[in-house]
Amino acid sequence: ILFSSKLSPIKRTDTLKDKQLKVLYKSIKDILNKAIDNCGTTFSDFQTTTGEIGNYQNYLNVYGRKDLKCIKCKKKIIKIVQQQRSTFYCGNCQKL
Repeated sequence: ILFSSKLSPIKRTDTLKDKQLKVLYKSIKDILNKAIDNCGTTFSDFQTTTGEIGNYQNYLNVYGRKDLKCIKCKKKIIKIVQQQRSTFYCGNCQKL
């Protein structure tokens, strides 16, 4: 969501401008709908009640791609830890 919104994961939300909020809101809706359509993201053995596994991991642009090239600008993807969770982003495409 942040990658498609071109927002840095270290940017404070109270500093977002109206235009950035609108882009973020649209990205949230679009990406959550796409994730739902693809049964979510399956990294291990999760299955739906009908036995389907998630397929959305095939659409991830930065997650899990530390040190690999960004799909847009070819710069290295950065990994940081926030609240004991891994966060991946492109420092070039997702500027403060």
